[in-house]
Amino acid sequence: MNRIRLSITQMCDLLTSQDKVHFYEEDKKAIINKLQYVSVQLHEVETSIVDEQGVQHSLLNELINEIDKLCNGDMSKESEKVQNHVAKIKPKVENFKAHNQNYFNEIGTKVRAAAPSYKKKMPLVLVVDDQNVMLKIITTILKPKGFDVEVAINGAAAINKLKSCKPELILLDIDMPVMNGIQTLKNMKSMEQLENVPIIMLTSITDKESFIECRQLGAIDYIVKPTNAETLLKKIFAVI
Repeated sequence: MNRIRLSITQMCDLLTSQDKVHFYEEDKKAIINKLQYVSVQLHEVETSIVDEQGVQHSLLNELINEIDKLCNGDMSKESEKVQNHVAKIKPKVENFKAHNQNYFNEIGTKVRAAAPSYKKKMPLVLVVDDQNVMLKIITTILKPKGFDVEVAINGAAAINKLKSCKPELILLDIDMPVMNGIQTLKNMKSMEQLENVPIIMLTSITDKESFIECRQLGAIDYIVKPTNAETLLKKIFAVI
């Protein structure tokens, strides 16, 4: 009966995983659309910069011509002539300044529009296992995917770790010294802060039967050790 129950549980989890995959595909399409939008926006910025080079070149030429007239003029003549030249230069400089201010305001608006509206932070995962090799394997798989990872070498260390961090997911080994996975699971499920935190058990082939008890205690799934990246990530994305 336990094996039948476990098979039914796995089938339900598989169906849930397929739904999750569908949602992730929809998210992928949304991300691609966002990237295409960003590409268009950045192209507009690039075109605007090229156009602006011509405008600023023309404005600067006008300003330089007026300065040349001032510098090359006959300084022995009345100061009124110099003042006239200065009077012509001042509004051109002010016009140039105002134009630049408007231009860079526009560039700022376009750049902000091109930037993603948010950056999703990947969940914090607490990995509990007495085997350092297993901790390193899981950490090596998760961190490049953007996950934050905390580790503990036994159940007691994990309970203590939870005083300073709140994970969105816990990977919990069953067979551990000091406090095994079943005892740790009982403790965790009694903690209000972990009420909605999914817990996936890490099991060996020999203790897979223990997952029935873990399931009854609130564990959501299990992973047989040693695991690979594809299986681990599939299990994780199915529950977060």
